[in-house]
Amino acid sequence: MTSPGASPPTASPPTVSVIMAAYNGAALIGEEAVTRDPARLGTLAQADLAFVIDPIDGTLNYASDLSLFAVMAAAVVRGETVAAVIHDPVAGDSTMALRGEGAAQRQ
Repeated sequence: MTSPGASPPTASPPTVSVIMAAYNGAALIGEEAVTRDPARLGTLAQADLAFVIDPIDGTLNYASDLSLFAVMAAAVVRGETVAAVIHDPVAGDSTMALRGEGAAQRQ
């Protein structure tokens, strides 16, 4: 994890590069970008494909060396969330959902 008082991590450039290479032209929206410019959320309705990523949900817990945090991502097609995943990197658990298909957990 990290030491107390350290700056919280953000989506790493390799993560962004991998997504953008695999899905050329997709919009990528992260929590920090929306905090700086809330209007970015409006791009989700027009994007043919967008990814919404929160690389560390529970940033304060992470920065405080508490293991209660997760990585979250969702795929959005023209404003509709079609897939999402929540990953607990400490426990190694992931919960995934596909629109119309339900959800499943992998431990």
